[in-house]
Amino acid sequence: MAGVWAFRRDIVLKFINSLDFAYLCLLAETNRSQSARVHTDVFSAGRERIVFQIEFSDGVSWVARISLPALPMAKDDDTRLPIPSPAVLHSEVAVLQLVTRTTSIPVPRVYAYDFDNNPLGAPYMLMDEVPGKLIRPFPSTPLDKVAYIYGQVADIVLELAQTTFPKIGMISVGENSRHHVAQCVFEDFTIHPAFSSANAYYMARFQSFLDEKKRERPPTIDWVVFAWLCVQSIPHFVIPELDGGPFPLAHPDLNNGNILYDENEHIVGVLDWTGAGAFPWELVMVPPMDLYPGYYEDRRELYIDVFEVKEKERTGNNRFATFMRSPAALIIHLVNDNHRSWGKTFPSERALRLANLVFGEGTTWEDVMEKYSGTSI
Repeated sequence: MAGVWAFRRDIVLKFINSLDFAYLCLLAETNRSQSARVHTDVFSAGRERIVFQIEFSDGVSWVARISLPALPMAKDDDTRLPIPSPAVLHSEVAVLQLVTRTTSIPVPRVYAYDFDNNPLGAPYMLMDEVPGKLIRPFPSTPLDKVAYIYGQVADIVLELAQTTFPKIGMISVGENSRHHVAQCVFEDFTIHPAFSSANAYYMARFQSFLDEKKRERPPTIDWVVFAWLCVQSIPHFVIPELDGGPFPLAHPDLNNGNILYDENEHIVGVLDWTGAGAFPWELVMVPPMDLYPGYYEDRRELYIDVFEVKEKERTGNNRFATFMRSPAALIIHLVNDNHRSWGKTFPSERALRLANLVFGEGTTWEDVMEKYSGTSI
């Protein structure tokens, strides 16, 4: 049960015991016409998925990526983690197909999937097993290797951004197998209509966050004010000339847990495309914070320097890198985190830093509280 928090283990174990692995094995054998074995004793699990290896008689390996039930967010907390709906999972398959067809980015091929009621007992995908290693902890990686890794990530971001869509949202497959955007998914996996402007997208997300905090009983005023501050920050980072799109394809979570490397630190697989789709340019034009700890500022600067070189090679300009060095990029980092995953702990340092970026250096949290109290919201 490695990788599963202790307070979630009973739920996960009960879920595993409910799965029909004989059906899963038969499904794999039918798809490859080879005998197969599902390794049920060894698996990896995250917040939303559990993965089992499927080994075929000819040495080929697949994985079964199975959706978990809603798990507790924290110990002694009745709140459950959000889980992706079938629409979100179908979109992930569509993105993987699109990335395979239009880019050189290494992603696993999907061979079978079913996200509705099925004999296995849970939504699943059967896909390639990607051999490779994770790099953790990143600060221990030699600096020359870090620069090489950052260059590859920059190539991925820039290559994805070459594919654009007229709206912000999830990727779907329509008539004539054409990929398009019809709906949008937020970080809590709620589904919304697609957005035609970045401004409208940010306003909807942050207003939803504010409404959520105001509905809590009893409401925590710091959280309410912080959510209100996120709304106020929008004019400080939106790029007017890019507000109406078209919008770039992007992976929303390029972190050290979703990228696999070979022994020479070459990227051999980019995983977990849940929630991928067309995003506002501002979200794409920031360094992926999870590729470096927040207190390693020199690594952030290195990423930007490496990205600028790659960007000039590909596009002849440095639009991304210029934005990364702006205060607007810092605001994006502070407002775009999934605040719902922090539990009940208020991020006081982040909130104050955001306040200083929006209202000016020297702004205190009391100043922000006073500004909020003067509104009719």
